[in-house]
Amino acid sequence: MSTARRLRILARLLLLLGLPVGVVLGLFGAGLYVGQAHRAGVLGFERDWLRMDVEVPEPAPAPDDPPDATGEPEASPHDPARA
Repeated sequence: MSTARRLRILARLLLLLGLPVGVVLGLFGAGLYVGQAHRAGVLGFERDWLRMDVEVPEPAPAPDDPPDATGEPEASPHDPARA
């Protein structure tokens, strides 16, 4: 049996076994990443649609004041230039 034929058989075996395992591991990793990033939405879906007994966390509060759009730094009350 020649070396090229052995390499071709080994490559087919790796594709046959390695590709499905790689796809499953990739889907699992993506699911963990997306599930953690959208935890409240996933738990809300489980509670509302799947009727599971889960506690949904409160959404993060939005910032009260947006940053100043003028680009000028705000002067502090103890700024000698303001006095």
